[in-house]
Formats: sequence, C-alpha cells, structure tokens
Amino acid sequence: MEQAMVSQQAPQGTPSRASLSREEAEKLDNRSLLTLYKETGDQQLKRILVLRFTDLVRRIASPATGLYSSFAQLDDIVQEGLLVLLNAVDKFDLSQNVKFETYVSKRLRGMILDLARKQDWLPRQLRQTSNKLTRTVDELSVELGHMPVSQEVADRLGVSKEEYEKMLSETAGANLLSF
Repeated sequence: MEQAMVSQQAPQGTPSRASLSREEAEKLDNRSLLTLYKETGDQQLKRILVLRFTDLVRRIASPATGLYSSFAQLDDIVQEGLLVLLNAVDKFDLSQNVKFETYVSKRLRGMILDLARKQDWLPRQLRQTSNKLTRTVDELSVELGHMPVSQEVADRLGVSKEEYEKMLSETAGANLLSF
C-alpha cells in the first residue's frame, strides 16, 4: 500500500498520524490535501490533487476549441492545461484565502488565451479590428434588414469610407482557412 508522509503537527481537520494511506488521502477535502502536500512535498498527494481537477481542465478547454479557426485540438489544450494544473499546485498560496478551484480556473483560462494568441498568425490588433468590422456589419444587417453598403458601415464606425476600405484591406486575410 502506498503511503504519504505527514508531519507530526498537522493543521486542524487534517489527520495527525505520521503516515497517511492513499485511501485516507483521497478522502480528504481539497484544502486539507493541499495543506498536506505543501507540508510534505509528497508527489502522490500532488497526483491525487491533479486527478481531482482533470475534469475541470476538460470543462474549461472544451468551449475553447472553437475560439479561433486555427485553434488546437481539444487534447492539445487539455495537455497544456494539465501542465498548468501541475504548476498551479506548487504555486498556490494557502494564506491568500482563495479556493484552489478559483485559482486554477483563472490560470487555465489565461493559458487558453495565451495558446490561442500563440497559434493565431494574425497580430492581435488586426484580429480585434477584424472582429469589430464583422460585428458592425452583422449588427447593421439586422437593423437595416439588408447587407450594409460601405458608407453605412463607415458611418457606424465613425470613419471615412476610405478609412473603412483601408481597414477592410488590412484585415482581408483574417478569415482565411487552410486545408
């Protein structure tokens, strides 16, 4: 049976025995398990924690697969998420009075944005401009009941027709797909 070592002075609500079986460790709540891991550095405790949050990684990663047309496969995102989770267990500060789930969720969302930006070949400013143009055209189409002409879009954006056409030409490749 695998044993996890625990210090003699365990925190409140944590077993105070010199050793803890894997089954006993799995019954602990997340905070107690994190506390024990921080005290002992036992990799088995870290493994139990990571396994508990694997579903969270998958839940956060799933909606991100459609974020950009060139974005990674779900398995790639989950793999990166597990690396973030391993790192988060080590860097989590119990004294901050934040739930580990909250901390990990923010770290995972940040990782997904970083990964998306890294895989996006278009600079962020051009991507934002492209999204703004698309959103404006979509809104005007609904309001007007027809596809807006260049002048209508330019007026909505508060720019001249020439500036709007320049924005269009700069972002023309933003929605290209490769097969």
